[in-house]
Amino acid sequence: MIKSTDDENDALHSSTLLLNRKDVLRLVWNLPKRLRLTWRKLFDNRKDGLSFTRLLESLTKNEATSFCIAVETKEKKGEIFGALMVFPEREGLTLNKTEWQGLSESYLFTFPQKQANVKRQPKKFLASANTDGHYCWCCRDMVASERFPNGLAFGGKEYPIKHFAMHIDEHMETLTTRKTGVTYEGWGCEDSNIENETMTIERVEVWQCDAEDERADEDERADAEKKAAGPRSASSKRSAEPPLAASVAAAIVQVRVARHCRDPVSYTHLTLPTKA
Repeated sequence: MIKSTDDENDALHSSTLLLNRKDVLRLVWNLPKRLRLTWRKLFDNRKDGLSFTRLLESLTKNEATSFCIAVETKEKKGEIFGALMVFPEREGLTLNKTEWQGLSESYLFTFPQKQANVKRQPKKFLASANTDGHYCWCCRDMVASERFPNGLAFGGKEYPIKHFAMHIDEHMETLTTRKTGVTYEGWGCEDSNIENETMTIERVEVWQCDAEDERADEDERADAEKKAAGPRSASSKRSAEPPLAASVAAAIVQVRVARHCRDPVSYTHLTLPTKA
């Protein structure tokens, strides 16, 4: 299931997304089962702007934050550079930690430009058998230095900064790639199409991969709050309920991602509240 926090029309017309349903299906099979079931869009620069602060807020405000980030550049429009970062359950990205984060299930990926009548398959770059553990680096507020560079980066090494495998700068203006397969095997090899280059960012999307876990936590908190509040009268319940129009406006568009490739293609439905 994919759940979008963006405009409902975007979710209903997945062709406007950097990662559509078919793209997600081709990415999830390398992931632990808990990360295959429910994806929720956290950030889209068309709505949130090219703001590095907002990007990091979207990644760090949730309790469960294994995430997938997809980037499109002006120089290679139509191609996607991405990272799928896996963290332990109930843990996530920590800002300004000045050390590498993530688990060995994390990987980088690229998608080529779309072509008519051709399936767009991703190239996946999994953590190497002798990985150095440099899965994800995240700093924003450090004094500028090569030892503790700011930005969101994946693979390689932080010193010097130009040795990151993939790096989004702290102004969210550029995406830099480097030929280094130290962390993610095959990244930068001859057939990977990865070059040592800096490109201008045009589109960024971020998806939370374990939204199901977070939703379960919210349900538990809601139940605890109800028990703490105690019984209420029927009139107080009615007064606390939002108007139906407001509930409809807040309805969540849910896009079902098939758990198997042979599941039906139809995957979009709108969940609306019902009258009592």
